[in-house]
Amino acid sequence: MKTLVMILMAGAVCSCSRTQPASEPYPDYLIKDEDWIVYEGTLPVTNSGDTHVELSLYPGAPGLDSRYRMMEYPDTPSTTGYRGWIGSRGTYVVLSSPEARIIHITDRSVFKAFLQGENFPRPDFGKQDLYLKSDGDNRLMFVDEDFRETSDHYVLTRRSSPLFTVEGYFSVYNDTTDFFEKNTQKQWSVAQLGAYDEAVRKYTYLSKEKFEGVYLKALAYTVRHLPKDGEEIDALVFKKILEMDSTTNLFK
Repeated sequence: MKTLVMILMAGAVCSCSRTQPASEPYPDYLIKDEDWIVYEGTLPVTNSGDTHVELSLYPGAPGLDSRYRMMEYPDTPSTTGYRGWIGSRGTYVVLSSPEARIIHITDRSVFKAFLQGENFPRPDFGKQDLYLKSDGDNRLMFVDEDFRETSDHYVLTRRSSPLFTVEGYFSVYNDTTDFFEKNTQKQWSVAQLGAYDEAVRKYTYLSKEKFEGVYLKALAYTVRHLPKDGEEIDALVFKKILEMDSTTNLFK
């Protein structure tokens, strides 16, 4: 493993199945929502398939512990049949070298097996190391224990806004898309993250004419995006599609 200089010291704390101990020096509930830096994206899971991840990091001063919390939603059930979400929280370590900055989470909760209970099986969770390499200010890349990238599919992207609701018209133009938001009267570029693929599939099914605008309402956030031929902008990410149809007319 590469030799790195430890910037922030950290230790492991509780799993998702236990509450935070009262003796914690700075529990999560004392941190304001706006003070977390939030990333979303896809990571691999132990047994099979991928998982959607929401990772929140609380920046810490050099020499102090930094806190994190993470929710995972497996895209498909693992080979063991587990279908629930998985939560982790605790502290993380930042490791730095001239080549990279690595976030090391030592207590990521992972599903191990079902244990037979008195009335029904219950899930058993274990711990696993997680390594993420910083790629600029807005992305974290999944890497193995030797800090090598395994796939460009496993990326977490930083939110540049809180969650908010959007309502307007989604359009697909060959290999590009955009979204006209009714309330702000703003034309948004749409990032290929979150529920983007779902939106394109539904658009293909619902649209009757080429380049038609289809009504879409969604829970969304923004990310910093650098187009191939332009300056960095805020692009929209559909986190969850709330409604989408071809009959709604917002301008009647």
